[in-house]
Amino acid sequence: MKLSAFIGVSALVLCQASHAQVSKFEGLTATAGLGYQSTTTKISNLIGGSDGLQHTASADASTSLIGNVGVEYGWALSEKSVISIGLDYNLGKGKDVTPTFDGSANTNSALNAQQNYRMSVSSGWLVNQDQLAYVKLGLVNVKSEFKALDTGVTDSVNTNSYSVGVGTKIYDKSGSFFYFGELNYLMGRSKTATLHDGSVLSYKSDGYQFMVGVGKHF
Repeated sequence: MKLSAFIGVSALVLCQASHAQVSKFEGLTATAGLGYQSTTTKISNLIGGSDGLQHTASADASTSLIGNVGVEYGWALSEKSVISIGLDYNLGKGKDVTPTFDGSANTNSALNAQQNYRMSVSSGWLVNQDQLAYVKLGLVNVKSEFKALDTGVTDSVNTNSYSVGVGTKIYDKSGSFFYFGELNYLMGRSKTATLHDGSVLSYKSDGYQFMVGVGKHF
């Protein structure tokens, strides 16, 4: 009888200890980070508004340093795994790049792209009681701006891209704050847009984002 009671109490203590470990990664967290992003708008087809002819077009990556804020909520799936949903927003703007049309740089126009916000779901596994490694899948809103420098007119178009990434969170000794690092790759979805001059283009946005920061568990 005493042995049975001892086994029962031991199992309860171990269960509570395991949940105490994973509980750091449950519930609501808020994050703030700094990072670098690179977004390439790939133009696969361009029909000119003035001549109605099809042209080839390309552009270099639009890069930028960014700030990022986000919120996330996690649930324990087991004593060593967590699933979370989140929303984060980037603060910053991609630099202008000069697009190429029919093999020649068009200095009368500029293009920039910015990864705006992301809705995501992530699955994480405990590395130890203070560290979580995770994979993240997301849907990213990307804003591309096509600028006519000679007229000052800007066309803004938005598209959604998928993202896949990996990251880690490490809690400090207080158990309330953590550090994180994350790398995400962007895989664009094609979209057709009509610009102010009647030009019609098909484009998609690919890229990546690296970010480090701090978070608070509530």
